[in-house]
Amino acid sequence: MSYRLSALASPKRVVSAITAAGALLAFTAGLITTSARAAHQYWDVTYPASSLVLFGNEGRGLPREIVARGDLSVRIPMRGAASSLNLSVAAGVLLYEILRQRQSGD
Repeated sequence: MSYRLSALASPKRVVSAITAAGALLAFTAGLITTSARAAHQYWDVTYPASSLVLFGNEGRGLPREIVARGDLSVRIPMRGAASSLNLSVAAGVLLYEILRQRQSGD
């Protein structure tokens, strides 16, 4: 099941995405969200063995209501003029870090 959070325009759709994320949390240890405003850089945290990771779109990111529901919010620091990464690049960076931690036992 996939939700295109970048298409969330109405509060009703935001509530639906939050409800869906809540249902999925029954199978995970934590909800990880991404945000340019997050306090933690993605490499500074230890990820739970079972996690649900939500990514927002390049321009606006995740809705604040969803970030607020997360157990942990992380950011990928940017340098230069770019303010965000392409969604697939951001997902690759973060998922690689999660895999690296699992393989190294961090």
